[in-house]
Amino acid sequence: MASRTPCHPWKGSDFDSIYGVTLRRGEGKAVASLRHEQQQLNGQAAACPKS
Repeated sequence: MASRTPCHPWKGSDFDSIYGVTLRRGEGKAVASLRHEQQQLNGQAAACPKS
């Protein structure tokens, strides 16, 4: 049986994280992998820049 590792708790101020799940099937079994990526969007200005 595959290990079951829970996802990290989501921080209320984190608007940057993306969790992706990849499922691969072959040879009579399925394998799932989880990845955590960030786009470096935290800490940006709350207002739109003036033109």
